[in-house]
Amino acid sequence: ESTLYPSDSNSLANDMIIEIYPDGELIWVGHGGSGGLSCINKTSGEIKNYQFESEDAVAIPHEKREALNQVWDVHRGLEGWLWIATEFGLYKFDPENESFIRYSFENLDPKKHRTYYENILDLEPGKLVVESSAGPLEFNTKTGTFRQLFQIGQEDHYYFGGDAYAMINQGVGWFPNHGITNQGTTSQRNSGIIQYNFSSQSSI
Repeated sequence: ESTLYPSDSNSLANDMIIEIYPDGELIWVGHGGSGGLSCINKTSGEIKNYQFESEDAVAIPHEKREALNQVWDVHRGLEGWLWIATEFGLYKFDPENESFIRYSFENLDPKKHRTYYENILDLEPGKLVVESSAGPLEFNTKTGTFRQLFQIGQEDHYYFGGDAYAMINQGVGWFPNHGITNQGTTSQRNSGIIQYNFSSQSSI
């Protein structure tokens, strides 16, 4: 049992738990707010807390900076790397240095939207699919680059995730869209499931 004791260094970062990810002898805990990531060693009971930093954090309004350390998903990919989806980027954990490498998709105008990352899926070795506010993104783990799978319109803003997450099976993905599609100066609710074929790179 791990309990929050603010005065105890061997304690969880905060009591806002978003994600719990069992990983062999470790349990990774993703926190809301400014909590970041905690790692519990099941054998020793030791807890380590990690915070994420961003080179562009100065551009984030002060009242929103705590979201920099809001974790939505933790996932160990097919190649063995641990990946963390946060409000401000996709991070890869370097266990040797206990540090993180940040990747971000900068396609959308940051003045209009902030791309946040919610759910991580395996596509094949070397490729992940990340659900984000820019829609589902294919991420190449070797080059560190993103590819937007589809876009309904130029001004679209997606809100994927929530209680229903995507799934990929035999080269076909099903992506729930709980979001709003912007139509010029008006916004229209556009909820449903979008099917995407990775071989033909087409959506239905």
